[in-house]
Amino acid sequence: LIAANLACTGVFRPIVTTNFDDLALAGFWNLPPNEAYSEPYVIYDPRTVRLAHIRLGEDTPIIIKAHGHYTQYGVGIVEAQIRQLAPFVKRIIRSFGSPRVGYIVVGCSGAWQDGVIDTLKDRRLTRGKTIYWFYREKVPDLKKLHPLRELAENSDVCFIRCDDPDYLFLKLW
Repeated sequence: LIAANLACTGVFRPIVTTNFDDLALAGFWNLPPNEAYSEPYVIYDPRTVRLAHIRLGEDTPIIIKAHGHYTQYGVGIVEAQIRQLAPFVKRIIRSFGSPRVGYIVVGCSGAWQDGVIDTLKDRRLTRGKTIYWFYREKVPDLKKLHPLRELAENSDVCFIRCDDPDYLFLKLW
């Protein structure tokens, strides 16, 4: 809910989710009536989107389904499919330009060579920006998570323990 609220106020744009379900979208639908609300534009299949052909309002929140959607065939459920989607996700995120401050990553293991990792490894987008990587319980084991290790070695990644993402977003809000 809070991530949706922050997206409606322009703080988060775009939201990239690796979930196949509509949890991110449900956050928008369930915002209290007294909150700012903008219907998000959802990119269900990154391979099919040409943002130059889409005219969105400047404040329209955007959700990118980095691994596709559960109603589609060929969603990124195996490593090869996720790798195939990665360049398309990166192209979409790159079209928004670099953020003012940095990137926030919550709920992502860093184990997959996907569009999230590919985007964050692009120094043209992350140079001078911090990647705030929130993790639960133990610091990510970079020996086992090759994609995340490669990112951490070449970028300004700040690992922050966060056992309760809901509380994190409440604090951000």
